[in-house]
Amino acid sequence: MQRRTMLKGLGVLAIATPIAGWMASAGAKKEEENEFLTLPQVIPGDGVPAGKIEVIEFFHFGCPHCRQFESTIAQWSKSLPEDVYFHRVPVTWNSEGLINLARVYYSLNEAKLLDQLSERVFNAVQKERIVFESADVLRDWAAKQEGIDDKAAQSLADMYGSFGMGAMLDRGRRIERAYGVRGVPMIAVGGRYTTSGDQVKNHTNEAMLPVVDALIERLRGKKK
Repeated sequence: MQRRTMLKGLGVLAIATPIAGWMASAGAKKEEENEFLTLPQVIPGDGVPAGKIEVIEFFHFGCPHCRQFESTIAQWSKSLPEDVYFHRVPVTWNSEGLINLARVYYSLNEAKLLDQLSERVFNAVQKERIVFESADVLRDWAAKQEGIDDKAAQSLADMYGSFGMGAMLDRGRRIERAYGVRGVPMIAVGGRYTTSGDQVKNHTNEAMLPVVDALIERLRGKKK
């Protein structure tokens, strides 16, 4: 299920309360027995290839529900049709701990190491209680991972503290605020709809995916 995931039991994170109010979701219409919300206005995609249907998973590495959902959504995303553009946005909620975890995500993404290391990061944060508070911590952790050499570990550290990281964080914040994300995991489809584990009928994150599939089909029909 979706939760706000304050993670009171994890001292590694100092997570701030999410921004007050739903910027995009205010006035959103509940449909299909509350399995998804229709947003009051379409949110334009940022960097979405022409002709593609955007699907966003909002998450963070400190969220236990996101960790449990990781393998399922990773497998699902690999089978998406060519006209779907799937990506993730790590929420930060103006929290230093979550901002640092977002830095880890963007570093892995830029280095094309997400598939290899994302589940390990979830475990490092939630089981090993590693606090990724600096580039040095990320480098030292990565260097100990199977399949990652010192050069790749240093590359991740360089990205963590790079000038370009600020732009990636700013872009993520804009998207997070546009959708008014208050809990994770949450999935947005085509800038028009959102769904979460709390919204679907049997209240599991896995049950979001058939809803997302149906919303993709709905948008594909609108395009025709």
